[in-house]
Amino acid sequence: MSLLGKVFASFGVGNAKVNTHLEYSQYRIGDEVRGVVHIQGGNVEQEIDEIYLYLLTTHTGGQEQADKEIARVRLTESFKVLENQEKEIPFSFILPETTPITGNGRIVWVHTGLDIDNAVDPTDNDRITVLPAL
Repeated sequence: MSLLGKVFASFGVGNAKVNTHLEYSQYRIGDEVRGVVHIQGGNVEQEIDEIYLYLLTTHTGGQEQADKEIARVRLTESFKVLENQEKEIPFSFILPETTPITGNGRIVWVHTGLDIDNAVDPTDNDRITVLPAL
């Protein structure tokens, strides 16, 4: 692994990539959300400090459009992803009762992030539709 490759990866060039695949795009409050986080190693070996999922919401119709955290799930401890290595990490969590129903400008999404020290952290966002509990 070259020094130049490490420098580029620290700016996000040739960095590891993350892509989360959810089992469904529509859930009811209290449902189990399942999926897989796919990691594609970049041009250099990198130390991943952790993988985290955030369940976030915002309302696009109001004056305030700040993202609000509903839940946070830490998926892994520290590990290395090798150059061009592919990894899959399955996950599941229960959609909390505090999750708002989507619609009328309210959106909810799962934000996935890789925490890489001294580098641009790769992220992925996946919107979900939230329906009332039965």
